[in-house]
Amino acid sequence: MGFHRRYLFKEAIEYGYAIPQTSTSCAKKIFVWFRLIGTLWPPATQLAIGADRAACILKPFWHRRHLDNKDVQLCTASLLFVVISLIAGFIIVLTSSDRDVYFYCGRKTTFSRGYTFYVYFVETFGYFIALFLSSIAYYSARKVQQTRAVKIQMRKIRYVLALGFLSSIFVAVPNIVSIISAIITRIVGFELFC
Repeated sequence: MGFHRRYLFKEAIEYGYAIPQTSTSCAKKIFVWFRLIGTLWPPATQLAIGADRAACILKPFWHRRHLDNKDVQLCTASLLFVVISLIAGFIIVLTSSDRDVYFYCGRKTTFSRGYTFYVYFVETFGYFIALFLSSIAYYSARKVQQTRAVKIQMRKIRYVLALGFLSSIFVAVPNIVSIISAIITRIVGFELFC
């Protein structure tokens, strides 16, 4: 992605113009899809893990029957979510294939503003919901009698909780600031955060 954008900007500066792009020509670039997968899959995975930990503590018998030692199901669920989201993006590209876009092929220009909002929403709230579920699991596990099995689950939950906290701080919060800044810029007409 970085090399491609560098090449495009260098070409635009050198020749004084940029090669016109359409949403279809942008969608043919593999980095657009890799970036989309990299944005959607981590929060979906953390959400699946957080839900698994919460179910393990809050509904242990149900968890043992349906999810215990079935990590493949969680991975498949998060992968299925990503594939469905990618198909939705592909359909958006197909329906707006003749639309001219800004030449560097970002998500907003390749797909649509609505789809980009959806991606930000999934990324931001996926991390926050995963953190919330992990927190519920952790505090519920602290109230349970501390058996060996509970201590093992507590250790797993602490790792998931730390990962969820770091993801929320370093990914979700900046996304929220960016969205709020964009909204304020549209309403007021000046940049809030540079």
